[in-house]
This record gives sequence, C-alpha cells and structure tokens, in this order.
Amino acid sequence: MQKTESAPKAIKRTDLKTRKMITDQSKSKARKYQELIIGQLSWWSLIKYELIMLLCNGMPGVLGLLLRSKLYPMILGSVGRGVVFGRNVTLRHPHKIHVGDGVVIDDNCMLDAKGVDNKGIFLGEGVFVGRNTILSCKDGDIILEDGVNVGFNCEIYSSSKVRVGKDTMLAAYCYLIGGGNYDLDDFDKSFAEQDGMSSAGIDIEESVWLAADVKVLDGVHIGTGTVVGAGAVVRTDIPAMSLAAGLPAKVLRTRQPAEKETAEAKPEVRSANTNDSVSASGVSVSKDADDPAGTEKKAAGLLSMTTIAGQTNAQPTQSETMQPMSINADALKSQTAAEEAPPAANKPAKTGRKRLFTLLKIAISVTLIYFLLRDTSVSEVLAAMQGANIPLLLLAFSLHLVGFTISAYRWRGLMRAQDMDASIPYLIQSYVVSMFFNNFLPSTIGGDAIRAYDSWRLGQKRTDSVAVVFVDRFLGLLVLMLFALIAPPPPPGLYLWVFVGTAGIILISWMMFVPSQLLPSILNKLPMPGKMREKLQAILRAFLAFQGKTGVLIRALMWSVLLQANVVLHYYLISEALGLGIPPISFFLIVPLATFVMMLPISINGIGVRESTFVFFFGAFAVSSAAAIAFSWIVYGMVVIQGLLGGIVYTLRRETAQKTTQ
Repeated sequence: MQKTESAPKAIKRTDLKTRKMITDQSKSKARKYQELIIGQLSWWSLIKYELIMLLCNGMPGVLGLLLRSKLYPMILGSVGRGVVFGRNVTLRHPHKIHVGDGVVIDDNCMLDAKGVDNKGIFLGEGVFVGRNTILSCKDGDIILEDGVNVGFNCEIYSSSKVRVGKDTMLAAYCYLIGGGNYDLDDFDKSFAEQDGMSSAGIDIEESVWLAADVKVLDGVHIGTGTVVGAGAVVRTDIPAMSLAAGLPAKVLRTRQPAEKETAEAKPEVRSANTNDSVSASGVSVSKDADDPAGTEKKAAGLLSMTTIAGQTNAQPTQSETMQPMSINADALKSQTAAEEAPPAANKPAKTGRKRLFTLLKIAISVTLIYFLLRDTSVSEVLAAMQGANIPLLLLAFSLHLVGFTISAYRWRGLMRAQDMDASIPYLIQSYVVSMFFNNFLPSTIGGDAIRAYDSWRLGQKRTDSVAVVFVDRFLGLLVLMLFALIAPPPPPGLYLWVFVGTAGIILISWMMFVPSQLLPSILNKLPMPGKMREKLQAILRAFLAFQGKTGVLIRALMWSVLLQANVVLHYYLISEALGLGIPPISFFLIVPLATFVMMLPISINGIGVRESTFVFFFGAFAVSSAAAIAFSWIVYGMVVIQGLLGGIVYTLRRETAQKTTQ
C-alpha cells in the first residue's frame, strides 16, 4: 500500500467526537463538513468529492458500477483492479482508504477512516464487505487481510488497531469493538465529555470464523482457525484451533486433529504481519453457515443492478430545452378504454420489448461514455471543472427559477384560452415536480403527464389539458428553430443540422397557425407503424383545439421567446464559468441543435448522448473534449439538483393533500 496523506493538522485528536465536531460554534459549517467528511481542508478536495458522489453514488445498474469504478479512485487513497462499489456507499476521509484487487463493497456500506495520526482503512485482495456494514475509525486503523468475508450489518470500530487475518469470515451482525472504553471512576466528566481511554485493539488471526451476532471486545486476540459460536461475547483471548461460545465466550473444545491432541502444545505465536500492505488476487465470496441466504446468494444479486425501465432522454431544467421534449403520448392522450388497456395476452410481449429497449439504451449510454473517456481522461475533465467560476455557476442555476416563472405564465395563458385558470405558484410547483418525474421515474408517468394531471385536478377536461401541454411544448420548439435561423452562419460541419431545423420550423408553423384537416388525411395515407400514427394524430388534435385562437398562440409565443433567451443565457454563463470563450451569439445556434439531438430517446437520461453532443458541437469552436464534457456534467448536475428539489416538493404536496383529505 502507498503511504497515505496525514490529516490536516488543524483537526485535533480530541475533536474527533462527531457531536463535538458538529456543535463546535467556532467553525463554519463548511469547515466542519470538511473535517468530518472530507478530512482535507482544500476547496478542490471538497468540490471533487461532492461532484463524484453526486454523479454516481446512488446511480443504479451497470452504468453506476462503471462510473463508480472510474471515479472513486480519484478520491480514495489507492484502488486495485476489478473493484466493485455498490450503491450509496459512504466514504469519510476517503484519501485514507486503500482497496486491493477484486474487493467487493456492497450497497449502503460506510467506510469511515476519520482520524489525525492514523493510517486508515486497508482492504486486502478479494475482501467482501456485506450490505449495511460499517468500518469506522476514530484515529485508529482497520486492516482486513486477503480474502476476508464480512457479512451484512456488521460493524468494525477502531480507535487503535483492528486486524482481521486472511480468509477469516464474519457472519451477519458481528461487532468488533476496538476501543470506546470510558473511565468509570472519573466523576468530574460525563461519559459524553470524556475522550475515552486508550485502546489495545483487536487482533484476529487467519481462517477464523465468527458466527452471527458475535461481539469481540477491545484487547482481544483470537488465534488461527478458531470458531466462535453465534451470539457469543468475546472478552478474553482465545487460543488457536479452538471452538468457543457463550456469554462470556469460553473454549468448549479444541479443533486439533486427534493425533495432535496428545502432542505437546506449541506456544502460540502472534502474527507479526501487521503491516499495511495488501496482496493476492480475486474475490473470494464464501457462504456463511449462519446466513441461510448465503454470501454467494447475496453476491449473485449484488448491488441492486436494476435497470430503469422505459426511461427517456430527459434533460429537465428550466423548460423544454433544458429538458428534451420526449413527450409520451401514451401517457397523455385520451383514448377509449380498449386503447388504454391492451389485451392481457399482449402485455408479456410488450414488457419484454420494453426491457430489451431499456437494456439497449443502457448499452448505448455505457458505450458512448466509454469511448469519450477512452480519449479523454476523467482527471482532465475534473481539472477543467476545478477552475470554474463559482459565482457564475450560481447565477446560471438561479436562472432556472426565472425559467419556471416564464413557463408558468405561458401555461396559464394557454389554459385561459380553454376557459380554465390557475395561480402562478401552483403552476411553478407543477413544473418543479415534473422535473422529479422526468429524472427519476419511468416515462409512462413523466413530467408531461404530471402537468396534464395537475390541469385536470383544477377541473379542466382531459383532452383540453393534454392539448395545452402539447402546444406548450411545441411553442418552445418553434422558438428554438427561430433562434437557429437568426444565429450567425454556422461552421461548415453544421449546415445539415440547420437545414433540418429550417424544414421543421416550416412544418410546425403550418401545424400551429394554419390548422386544417389536410394534414390528418395525409398522415392516414402515409405508411408508418400504428403506434407512431396514433402519437402524431394526438399531437394534431392538440393543435386543432386552438384553431381560431391565433392571438393566444402569439402571446404564448412571446413568452417562449423570453424563455428560450433565458435558456441561452443559462448555457452561456456556464461556458463563461469554464472559460470556453464561445461567443454568446453562437449559443443561439448551439442550444437548438444540441437540444434536438438530446431529444432522441436512445439512452438512459441522456447519459452519453449529452456528452457526445457537446463534444461535437463545441469542437466546431475549438473547445477541447475535456472542457466540453465538463460543461455537460455541470449542466446535468444542475438537472439532478432540480429533480431532487422536485421530489421534495412532490412529497410535501402529497402530505398536504393527505391532511386535507383527512
């Protein structure tokens, strides 16, 4: 193992109590967070940690595994090959955590290497750390040697040194208490105020098996090959090759072969191999006898590698441009009961196709990210993000609220044309909640469906609410294409994209301002899949609902101009924060073209497509791939934050509705 960095000198040994660190009024909240979680006081360490954890800590599926395997080594002390990190793993003082080859850390574990003079946590090759397990240091060290298997819901605590020897197994709910003792004769201080007595640590030799719910107290040494029965509390040393059990644990018999029992017992030699090196190979996942499901079974279903079925390329931010308009007509259109409920015999086939399509989208996202990062290292991307202007990023993020407000006024204007009305705060709230659904839930209950539902809750007819949402969306598209036309001449490689946008603006203008029955009749004659025909017909019905209301559409169009100008400013501020040097007028071309590409529902949440899009378009302005990817990650980070805020608003809204009902 490489030598670790020492913790900042400003952190004192007596300040390691979590409660004391949090309640210390002499330090800012940011400083306390850095001392408790990061272990380093530089702003770059904080930003790097936050970005990496935000991007991939809770991400499900294969993409999450891939991102964590690539990004976590940037904040950990050292990481070997073939390491698997589950979801929601908490890392504290990560620069003092060292992981060997083939280690598996299951979901919801905590690795806390907190301390001042300690070396931290060392996981040897092939170590398995089960779900919900905690490895916690308080200025101590934890060493799990090669092949150690820790079951789920275990805790290993160290305020000095806890070593678990090679190929040792800890069944579920085991607790190694390497410290935490207090002076019972000190009546001047409460236990909470005491700093704790010195710790002797715990030393467990090779090939030991601790059955379920075993507690090992400070100062204990357990010899090689020993077995400790379930529920035992180990207070004193246990010699090698023993079988122990009870409260407190006592040796019941030896495990030595019969021919050796009469031989003179050799004095037990305590292993001197207590250095911090990590070696060996592969993951050793063995089955705990006290875990009926078995660690093998846990590894088979490891890390919740579930896919996000039916998710679209949503990029939700202020409006339809920061959230590609993957409108799900199935969720919004009003059809007969037979159309909404297909025959049961067709459901398995449709479910299978949906899963296949989801897997395909995951493969596309992973492939695109792989090829991008093959030519551009993650360190280069993060280095580009490191120099970003934070005030400009905050200003860019604040424009989301401006966008929500403008969108709400546009939406209300369209609703009033259908003899309905709603308050601006209510509509802003609906927009925010829709961001949550677009980011984290399947498209069949996406953001557009939520907005249509919120209109229906106010008493609007279902067909009218659907029409409003469709027209609201496509007004944004219309303005985007107008922006592309008024932008300066594009670089040669983008002429084709501008031509496609020009054709689209002509078609949408005709559909919105000259509605007729001609286009539906043309659609009926064109050869296309029935599903596509139904979606296009639903869109046309939405426009026909506003026939003869040109004034309403023009006013809504003006709101869209303000909205999309706000979007362009948002992207421009992010580029300026990164120092990309792209002229502001060029974003009137880049934003529409990039938005249309990211609308394609070919990846999970636009991952991979978003990065590739900005690398391609920014390349025309001599921007490096690393800077373009940094731009896209910042954009998506703001999207995710909005989605999380939308989830909070949605939860509060549901609680309010439930109280009202009661």
